[in-house]
Amino acid sequence: MARASSIMSFDNREDFEANLNGSLTVAMFSSSMCGPCFLMEPKMEEMASKYAPNGLKVVKISLEPGRNAKAVKPLYSEMEVRELPTFIVFKDGEMQGRITGTRHAELQAASSHRCGSGPRCCCFSTGC
Repeated sequence: MARASSIMSFDNREDFEANLNGSLTVAMFSSSMCGPCFLMEPKMEEMASKYAPNGLKVVKISLEPGRNAKAVKPLYSEMEVRELPTFIVFKDGEMQGRITGTRHAELQAASSHRCGSGPRCCCFSTGC
């Protein structure tokens, strides 16, 4: 039996934007045609499961040619997604930073310092 995903996936702008609320959200922009995206998916799944109790939410919007490209390309353009995967960190709906590629450790560190309790805060290990 497959395990339920901790990552919320969306294929349209409206659902994606409606889920940027909350204290800390990491948005993963990807595609099923992207090898590095497949490498990052399990790491993001682990991060989403591990840190959800501390308020972290991971959302994914995947560009699928022939299925949803017309609907999501404008969002990719607006968010200036030029390479995949791209991760954008939002805090209370406001963009805080971005990381591209397979730099999971860097993404985790960037996300942990965005919790708002000072520069030494680590939401993931201690909660905020």
